[in-house]
Amino acid sequence: MKQAGAIVILVTTGTEAEAHKIAELLLGQKKAACVNIVPGVDSSFWWQGKLDSAQESLLIIKTRDRSFLKSSKWLKVSTAIKSPK
Repeated sequence: MKQAGAIVILVTTGTEAEAHKIAELLLGQKKAACVNIVPGVDSSFWWQGKLDSAQESLLIIKTRDRSFLKSSKWLKVSTAIKSPK
């Protein structure tokens, strides 16, 4: 069943505890309808000019498109996540 305006946001965290904290905050403030946490994701990425890898937790955040900007700004402010460039 297709829901108009529903989107999925993918976010990785360095620890499972951080993933649970973000999920609880998003759900508690009703910024997401559902958050799935997938621990133990093997990630490979460029970081500070070098190829790197890490085990991370993946959050699958389900929300509405009208909530996306609020959620993405909220995530940047509420967490100390540094994004690889």
